[in-house]
Amino acid sequence: MTQTDTTPARPLLCEPFRDEYPDRCAGDVHDWFDLTYASYLVLPRSLLQLMPPAWQHAMVQLLERANEEFPGAHGTYSVHLRDAAGRFVKDPLRNYRYPDAQAIADVRRDERL
Repeated sequence: MTQTDTTPARPLLCEPFRDEYPDRCAGDVHDWFDLTYASYLVLPRSLLQLMPPAWQHAMVQLLERANEEFPGAHGTYSVHLRDAAGRFVKDPLRNYRYPDAQAIADVRRDERL
């Protein structure tokens, strides 16, 4: 895929996101973020590596496509986990080589998600 190729692999059907936003489709990234004020999406590598191989391959292809489209968009970022009170806490998913199995089990059954 070249950097200028923006044609979708298959035609996309667009269900309107909301009446007041006729140019956005339900299922767009903007729709996924919903009404949050989040500017970034941070995904723990240790959890991504637990997804099925076909899902991982699709994700890598999408990330590579984004890098082709925006090659100069990389910066240096730092992620720090905070608890509900806003205090910094140790991130149990930070070590992707030896992730905390109990933390992963807790995330899988977290009823808030």
